[in-house]
Amino acid sequence: MTNYAEFAVRSASLASDFGAEFAAKHFAADVLAKLPRYVRGPKKGKLKGEVEWVRCTRGGWVRGTGWDSEGYAENRVGRIIEVKLIGPGSYHVRLGMMPGPVIARVDPTDMPRQDAA
Repeated sequence: MTNYAEFAVRSASLASDFGAEFAAKHFAADVLAKLPRYVRGPKKGKLKGEVEWVRCTRGGWVRGTGWDSEGYAENRVGRIIEVKLIGPGSYHVRLGMMPGPVIARVDPTDMPRQDAA
């Protein structure tokens, strides 16, 4: 019997303080500067979009996708392994019918080590 890895996918709005600080920690300022900002209302001046990250919650085997790809053993338990910056999208994106456009993605090998809290 195989023990498969488990992952938790979380996201935060860039208009929130937490989301803006988290994105600033993982992405360069010039990447964040490309995103549009709110013009009116209580969120005026804040970034539009969201940041999404994947954290490994349990180590184990990860299946490959496709016929000829192999899987791998995931042992980065408690660490963030991927961060995506998602820009604002169309009407269908806001309704949750389809994902928004991915503006930038952080390679897990380039990320500094983060201990589980």
